[in-house]
Amino acid sequence: MENIRHFTKRFSLAASAAAVCALTLAGCQTTGQKTASAPSAQESSPVVSESVNRFDDGTYGFMLTQVPSIKGAKPLGLTTLQAFEGEGVYYFNDREESNFRIDQKKNDTTYTVKETYPKGQKAHGFAWGTNVNSIVRSGNSVSAEFPSYLTSEPDGSVKLYSDNSKNPVAIRLKLYAFDVSGQYIYHYLRSRTNYPTPAAGVISARFPKGSVVYMPQIAMTQDQYVVLKPDAFTGAGNVEGFVRTFSRDIPYCLSYLPRVGFKAYGVVFDPTAGAPAPTQFKVVTKTRYVKNKRGKRVKQRYQEKVALPATGASAIPENGEVSLYSVKTGTVFCQSTSKTPETRGSYSIKTVDGTKGIAFSFPSTVKAPDTGIFELSRDAVSLALVEIHRGKSTTVVPGYFVKADKPITDFQYRFNGVAAKAVREALASVRQQAQK
Repeated sequence: MENIRHFTKRFSLAASAAAVCALTLAGCQTTGQKTASAPSAQESSPVVSESVNRFDDGTYGFMLTQVPSIKGAKPLGLTTLQAFEGEGVYYFNDREESNFRIDQKKNDTTYTVKETYPKGQKAHGFAWGTNVNSIVRSGNSVSAEFPSYLTSEPDGSVKLYSDNSKNPVAIRLKLYAFDVSGQYIYHYLRSRTNYPTPAAGVISARFPKGSVVYMPQIAMTQDQYVVLKPDAFTGAGNVEGFVRTFSRDIPYCLSYLPRVGFKAYGVVFDPTAGAPAPTQFKVVTKTRYVKNKRGKRVKQRYQEKVALPATGASAIPENGEVSLYSVKTGTVFCQSTSKTPETRGSYSIKTVDGTKGIAFSFPSTVKAPDTGIFELSRDAVSLALVEIHRGKSTTVVPGYFVKADKPITDFQYRFNGVAAKAVREALASVRQQAQK
């Protein structure tokens, strides 16, 4: 019994932190004094216990470069629509449980859906598993958290729609089904950062016959900006102002996913991007009096180049370079450790779905988790700074740019009714033993 309490206690911090963000930067702040905060870890480091050997199969963590395949799981030819039929699929976020299923058929391809979960429970659905729950449209944060209907697609996927407007938020979802009859349950109990949940370390039960698990993959149906925390603060009112602020000697620190050997980075824009506007001139015609050969005073016209009044900063280039510096951790403000950048990347200012933002691109030598993104998702997701409306004003918040039709793996498995019953009973057994 003591081992159960010990494992659960040691894993609790990592599990609670895993509810924050699995893919994106958490966001660093600036102040009116043009200082930037130090980099922050998005998740607590995973705690290793005496049960670590059961998780040493190479399918855990955020450094994976391909979708994991668990030995013994047998692929099934079920479509996503078939998975949602009947009692649907169940989701466990540690001890939290929800159920997602088809409610009614509207026509041959369209179905209303229903999701049930305890009041106040935040983790549910599918957008939450990958944190693409706050899509930005025309500068406004729009939730993709509560789908109301779906349409079946020819490739076995579905599109989930989160409202009934003429332009609803749509996410493509595909569930990959596996028969796990006889498999250990703990293999499939994972946090959003693809680490074992607290209970996984002590559960030894196996799935009964007829147990099916589903690995979800989602994709945006169009390029999209997404923000994790619409109320985050960077101190900039627009992306141009953000570039100017961080184009000198002040780095903007990126949050990271902690691991052994991680690097913390700060980004600085090319200084020319935020340089003052060059002086503009125009040629004007003036009149002056001069004496002619006879000594008579006459008018003479001449041209002169004169400087125009200053108009402020120059226009920010839509595309440019950024420098990535190694920065200190554990400090109040963002501070580089060297005057020489570690490497260089690029930025692009683009308007997507009526929203302006800055999307970054970094070389492959920069590990995606060191910029807050799963390595497996680096082709689908890139860091971004996004303009959103807040009341009558506009502000820039950290977010990310998600490319259309690029799959993003959700590492939290879903379960059919048989498998969910086994998981439910195993979790209840753990709680009972821990209380003894």
